[in-house]
Amino acid sequence: LQKDVLRTLLPPRSEILMFCSPSKLQCRLYKGLTKGAPSDSLTTLTNLRKLCSHPDLLEDSVDDNLPPRVCSDAGKLDILESLLQAIRTENPTDKVVVVSNFTSALTVIENSILKRKRWSSLR
Repeated sequence: LQKDVLRTLLPPRSEILMFCSPSKLQCRLYKGLTKGAPSDSLTTLTNLRKLCSHPDLLEDSVDDNLPPRVCSDAGKLDILESLLQAIRTENPTDKVVVVSNFTSALTVIENSILKRKRWSSLR
């Protein structure tokens, strides 16, 4: 029932697979994380996944009150900002859904892109 309702309310989903180069900072941190024998491989893998989104996610917590950061610290955020800008320019009223396994990644996106551009968001 819920799927049927969503199909009538939402346009068809479109997905685009893009490969994003990591920033120099991400490459340096990656080398540090993978150097030597990891004591806890699951933690290392989780940290590598976080690093692929943004270096700030390696911190214990992401502070909502931090000043907006430059997106160039993360390759994915550079691409995301470009895509959002293109969508916003072409169709200013379109809505975009951004999904992440880490809620802290959404906070980084809000702080580094949305607040700086003064774009609204809803979580």
